[in-house]
Amino acid sequence: MPEALVPRPPPPKAPRPFSAKYRLLIIFYNTRVKPVYRRMISILAQAGVKPEDQRDWNVYIVRCADQTLYTGIAKDVSKRIAQHNAGRGAAYTRTRRPVTMVYAAPGFTRSGALVEEARIKALPRDEKKRLARAAKRAGGPAI
Repeated sequence: MPEALVPRPPPPKAPRPFSAKYRLLIIFYNTRVKPVYRRMISILAQAGVKPEDQRDWNVYIVRCADQTLYTGIAKDVSKRIAQHNAGRGAAYTRTRRPVTMVYAAPGFTRSGALVEEARIKALPRDEKKRLARAAKRAGGPAI
């Protein structure tokens, strides 16, 4: 039989991308996740909430009593500042109390906040001061 008349098999179908719910369930069952996070993942999967939709994390910079700057992330910045001032915050700020907030940027996912925190921590001190001054000129953090 001539080669031109031989039927060709159909091209393979492209794999369908996994839904957000299915990806959360894959994470849930295939990794070692702490029980607290397992519960959170299962609730998110049942509600159909994508982790990308949770933009309630903030990046903040505080000035310590010795004039050093500390950068961190939190959902509730004012509560976190109170923890720093009570000595229950980061080890760095524990011996440098009191701290005052000089910059806050809201509207991040947790992963986005961690990336922004790392970016700010890598900046020289003068750049961090510029960020704080710009925030003060713009009316301060909206938190």
